[in-house]
Amino acid sequence: MSKLEVIDLPAQKEILVKFTKTQKILKYNSWNNNIYILLKPHIPFLKNTKGLFLSIIAIRSIIFASLFITVSCSIPKKPVIIQNQSSKIAFQSDRDGNLEIYTMNADGTGQTRITHHSAQDSGPAWSPIGDKIAFESDRDGNQEIYVMNVDGTGVIRLTNNPGSDLAPRWMTDGKSIVYFSSNKVRNAFIMNADGSQKRTLSPDFVGISPCPSPDGKMVAMEHQSGPTWTEETEYLRRAQIWIMNLNGSSPIQITDIDAYNGYPAWSPDGKQLLFDSNQQPGQPPANIHVINIDGSGLENLTRSTGYNEFAAWSYDGQKIAFVSSRDGNNEIYVMNADGTQQMRLTTHHGDDAIPSWSPFLK
Repeated sequence: MSKLEVIDLPAQKEILVKFTKTQKILKYNSWNNNIYILLKPHIPFLKNTKGLFLSIIAIRSIIFASLFITVSCSIPKKPVIIQNQSSKIAFQSDRDGNLEIYTMNADGTGQTRITHHSAQDSGPAWSPIGDKIAFESDRDGNQEIYVMNVDGTGVIRLTNNPGSDLAPRWMTDGKSIVYFSSNKVRNAFIMNADGSQKRTLSPDFVGISPCPSPDGKMVAMEHQSGPTWTEETEYLRRAQIWIMNLNGSSPIQITDIDAYNGYPAWSPDGKQLLFDSNQQPGQPPANIHVINIDGSGLENLTRSTGYNEFAAWSYDGQKIAFVSSRDGNNEIYVMNADGTQQMRLTTHHGDDAIPSWSPFLK
């Protein structure tokens, strides 16, 4: 059986490599990245084949890649893709006196402040393309959604609403952003990435903290009873996790737990949801749970004292970043997707929260 390995695959690029009947090892240099393609052992059916084209497309700047092979006969085994790219985490922190946006490497090193404003900048969301970070800020009077380059430059205001616009999250194509607004009636909205064409996701279904599915067809959100929302009443209500079509149709309740259940996050494969669950709203402990989208397989991942909240999957689905107060104040932690090897990334006297993974970056 043949085996094909691809090493150092650059994200979001298409590579076309031609194999001749005599070649066993090819080295392809593209975009200043060395691509090594190894055929081992020898593939017998290539002896009489004039050419073989392999098109490799890396999707969404993450470690997943789709391989499309055009050949006159089938290849017995799928290629193995190995990447040496790295991911980063954006988060909010008040370590410097007020809330600002920071970034760091996935191991906690390289913590860098990227916003510098007297207002409160919070709730970062890294775009799936990797070049932008959406966030919320009250720098113009009330909470609105903004977007900036990943180094903090080029800040652009996207919303202009009398109420508070909060919790931006990107659609996986990077072309749209979902968020929720608390202007009289709390509800989820979607807009283009440039702030145009704002529209309600579901006029008849009141929900907050919307999170789009990886395929862009559905959205998960927390749904609470009552027509209005305020900071004081949010944690006093019993919220559940729901999913629905992106057009607001066919809402389905996923959780049925006597607790406040909020801040849902889809797994990259679209099969599971992370969420916070707090049986006594406003009082610890709060823990991070995972559940299948059909409501089965509920599992407590953190099982810790204090608050464990705001979980976010890495783009490869292998890691989960989250916030925990187990060591005294809110810090960013990371764990394996099954809840093992929980490790603290930030160690600061300020409160660090709302982690958001970047795609894999060079």
